Amino acid sequence: MPISITYICAKCGLNGSTFSSWGRFQYKVSDKLISLKRDTGICHMCHTITPVEILPTKTEIQKIVQQVESGNVRPDALDENSYRLYALKDRQAPARCLSCEEHDFDILPTVEKDPERARSRTPIRTGLVHKNCGGQIYGDPFGPNFFMGDKLPERIFTVEGIEIT
Repeated sequence: MPISITYICAKCGLNGSTFSSWGRFQYKVSDKLISLKRDTGICHMCHTITPVEILPTKTEIQKIVQQVESGNVRPDALDENSYRLYALKDRQAPARCLSCEEHDFDILPTVEKDPERARSRTPIRTGLVHKNCGGQIYGDPFGPNFFMGDKLPERIFTVEGIEIT
């Protein structure tokens, strides 16, 4: 069962959880839906803990583009990961916050349950400083486990990271 990690800024009280990143996030490319890679981050524009895009490197994209352009493989024969790379070949924008569509965010580090802290339930310092206030960000992996089944949200985006539904 997935575990939601709650993140808290010790100075300003900003808080939220990885739960916001759960669900199906997809790019719509022609008539196809392909997975959108994401993580949980702090957006400095909308001031939230939110899902953020994770984009591949130009090198990863170029490798697939060269295979297609050389005729070694057809775009429709690519696996989903390779097709995502190929679909992002003309992308102009940097990675976005998937809530406000801005680009100023930090990805939150993952924190793991530590058996030593389990008894005290003390949040774990992530090492990340909240850019807006200078406070330390702590992660609390001791929250409840969730089982959402098929009730997770679906969100669809253009290849530029703009939500369309």
